[in-house]
Amino acid sequence: MSEDAEPQKVLDCSGLCCSLPLVVTKTEIAKLEAGQTLEVIADCVSAEEDMKILARIKDYDVVHAWK
Repeated sequence: MSEDAEPQKVLDCSGLCCSLPLVVTKTEIAKLEAGQTLEVIADCVSAEEDMKILARIKDYDVVHAWK
């Protein structure tokens, strides 16, 4: 998938404190089919690193991350 493609779902975790964005993201990923993309919006300090760890453990691809 290219970086400019639209995600199948957008998950707004803004305002959630640490670890909640990860928990909610794991729940939403489980609802997607293989090959689909989830965009996660989070302002938690650890969210980006948490998502990268989740992706590495579960063998997901991080298409793009920005601050």
